[in-house]
Amino acid sequence: MQYKYVPRTTQELTEACKVAFDAYDTRNIDSNFISLQKCSECSLLNHGSNGYKQSFVGKVKNRNEGNPITNIVCDRSIYNLAKNMINECR
Repeated sequence: MQYKYVPRTTQELTEACKVAFDAYDTRNIDSNFISLQKCSECSLLNHGSNGYKQSFVGKVKNRNEGNPITNIVCDRSIYNLAKNMINECR
């Protein structure tokens, strides 16, 4: 959107966003959201650092086999680690 159209008003920006959203493949949105969830989990596991190699999830393969991944369940130990890090910062 940003490379194809230069909005000059808030209304034009809103319309351009709607057009771009409607044109975007929902499978890509789903895959991007799963990737974001996995990145968040990896970052929590690495004490908030982004110095990690993202693990392979197999989103496309699972979707093509009729088993789409709809969310990533964060392991309880990772959740507790992150919760303890937050509490230490207080």
